[in-house]
Amino acid sequence: MTISRHCRSQDWGRRSYVPRMKPMLSEKNISDRIKFCERLLKEGYTPTARILRAHILFTDESLVELHSILNRQNARIRTADPSSIKPTQVPKFCVKIMVAGGISRYGKTQLVIVNEKKTVNGEYYCITFSQHILKF
Repeated sequence: MTISRHCRSQDWGRRSYVPRMKPMLSEKNISDRIKFCERLLKEGYTPTARILRAHILFTDESLVELHSILNRQNARIRTADPSSIKPTQVPKFCVKIMVAGGISRYGKTQLVIVNEKKTVNGEYYCITFSQHILKF
């Protein structure tokens, strides 16, 4: 008996779902990365120009949800006794914070919690990370 047939024969294994797949990079993302690399080569950030490359700071931000509501399609519990599953308590509205960080040849910056009322653009990055670059 195969594992699949065994799972389907159990009370907890009759239904299963296949996760959907999605591409990691869009066409715009790929073209932006290629343009960035071409610009670096054009401006002299080549393998022989170590001083210029040392001044590149890569930054990224991520939105983090605290106590997020689970997607019922993806959160599955397999059991023969459904009454044994306890409900999970979550707040009515989840708290969202944006965290940003940066890395360069010299190390990494401290994580920065972005003010929720601010718009994250180039000017914000320059002001925020210029304060944190000196600390790493």
